[in-house]
Amino acid sequence: MRPKGILIVEDNLPSLKLLSDILTEAGYPIRPANNGMVAMEALLSEPPELILLDISMPVMDGFEFCRRVKALEFLHDIPILFISGSTNREERVKGFEVGAVDFISKPFQSDELLARVNTHLELSRLRRRLEVQVLQRTNDLASINKRLLQELEERKKAETKLRNLFNRYDAIISNSKDGFWIVDLDGRILEVNKAYLNMTGYSREEVLTKKIADLEGVENPEAVKKHIRKLLEKGSETFETRHRKKQGGLVDLEVTANYLEFENEKLLFAFLRDISARIEMEKRLAYSQRMEAVGTLAGGIAHDFNNILAIIMGNAELVQYGVGDLKANMTNVLKAVERGRELVLQLLTFSREKKKEEILFDPAPMVKEALKLMRSLLPSSVIVKESIIEGGGQVLWDPTQWHQVVMNLCTNARHAMGEKGGVLTVQMSRIYLNEEHAAQRLLEEGLYFELMVKDTGVGISLEVQEHIFEPFFTTKEIGGGTGLGLSVVYGAVKNCGGAVFVESAITQGSAFFVYLPIATQQVSRVEQTDPNAIRMSSGNVLFVDDELELVNVVASFLGVIGYTPTCLTNPKEALELFRNHPDRFDVVITDQVMPELSGDELAREIHQIRPERPIILCTGYSERINDETVAESVGFCTYLLKPFSMNALANSLYGVTLTS
Repeated sequence: MRPKGILIVEDNLPSLKLLSDILTEAGYPIRPANNGMVAMEALLSEPPELILLDISMPVMDGFEFCRRVKALEFLHDIPILFISGSTNREERVKGFEVGAVDFISKPFQSDELLARVNTHLELSRLRRRLEVQVLQRTNDLASINKRLLQELEERKKAETKLRNLFNRYDAIISNSKDGFWIVDLDGRILEVNKAYLNMTGYSREEVLTKKIADLEGVENPEAVKKHIRKLLEKGSETFETRHRKKQGGLVDLEVTANYLEFENEKLLFAFLRDISARIEMEKRLAYSQRMEAVGTLAGGIAHDFNNILAIIMGNAELVQYGVGDLKANMTNVLKAVERGRELVLQLLTFSREKKKEEILFDPAPMVKEALKLMRSLLPSSVIVKESIIEGGGQVLWDPTQWHQVVMNLCTNARHAMGEKGGVLTVQMSRIYLNEEHAAQRLLEEGLYFELMVKDTGVGISLEVQEHIFEPFFTTKEIGGGTGLGLSVVYGAVKNCGGAVFVESAITQGSAFFVYLPIATQQVSRVEQTDPNAIRMSSGNVLFVDDELELVNVVASFLGVIGYTPTCLTNPKEALELFRNHPDRFDVVITDQVMPELSGDELAREIHQIRPERPIILCTGYSERINDETVAESVGFCTYLLKPFSMNALANSLYGVTLTS
């Protein structure tokens, strides 16, 4: 019997009339009942499509009525919605326990009532249609089963054909462009194909005498064992690593490994693809993207520098005219210089193509610094809201890549809002992802930093969302960008063990979520000395720089703190002076970029005369010597980045003279 209409069970006549009027006006056939017994008789004579049921009624309350309806198999699937003026939680829980699908609280709005009724009626109709389809499918399966007997004979023929195909696998694997391994659970290599031999330069006999750890260029033996155990748990895995070549060097590989039991033997099957060319291309793409971002930031950098120069110029003029507090004016100048120095460091760090350097650091302060830089790029129509929680832990990653991720996401958000502007929201906090939530984000359970960059822009369609992390995919017009930003973000975050997701809809804006795993190890604390304390010492110092004004300042300062300075602007003259008096100077300080003779060339000449003589490098930027590690490899004992404070120079000299 097909269910019809809506049964309203309500002992309150005004409420019954109100419900009837609303539903009748909406076009629903209504059958009223003022108590549970009357309603049960109506049910048995003609089942309705849906029941609206009061809880408190004489003769039989709503709970008992619902319980009886659900006990009858042919009435079990009718949706029952309780209508109650009570907000008691226990009452609602009990209603769901006896079989209700929804609660409507009195007093109710007619549109809410109709919306809930419409929803549950549609769900009920869909269920009935599904039952019909299932019945039809069952009949279809019966017909299929009949055909299976006929197909058994054909399957036997197919199995014979499969055996012939299996016999050809060796030829296919042997001629594959990807390497192939069969490995036992102890890591011993049992089989290898020609492609892998070509990648690494080993012979087949050499490879079959080795274990995975013998060829690994990244993981140690214990890490390999751990990797195998993880593979046994998952069954399959794809990851990147590097293997040693016979003639030296490493080859970058993408490994797709599977764990299988084959003829009662537990084995690992692995395909190994040479991705060296792809890795090199990714490096070039990342560098290209950084250059594009630097171009985008140029306006902001110029804006910040002009502000800094205005502060320096204004305070210098106040000093020149004798206006205001001299010490306060000079303090403002020094603060502005420090801001300029930090700005240069940010730009160099962001644009420089350097080797990935993983260190432990708190990512939150860098988000704040990136936002400070972004504010100068944003029009007044964009409002920035931030909530950055610091001190939540550390990540093991390259800080430069993290800075790049934040800048790319913020820049994308700004572009999405266009000239009309909107609200840019940046939030960062520490969260714990349990197993379920971590799996939804393709991560492992644990502690993570969660960064959200949200805009109120045009939004992203589902079709575009499927491609936004692909290299060169862009919705911008020609000349609007390379389409590398989000692909670089995705690759960088994945490399550090994190994940990136987007939530968006057309006209509803976009929210990008970045998850970074919090490292278990922590950076040890180092006792800090007073940064404002100037260390006095003594000794003969040779200072070389082609900027005369800087030479004069340094000469005056060194004399004040106890040193005997000899300051020159010509590096060749300085070298000649050192040759004639090699024992006169205790320390040499030199700029890097100078005419006729660079700082590293001067250092090499001096060390040929006195290898033990300490030399300090002071420079703004050099492509040849761009960080402390490279400076030390050239022969400098320490490294100062211009503009340096006199205090920093004094501390560097103190450390050198103390140990020399």
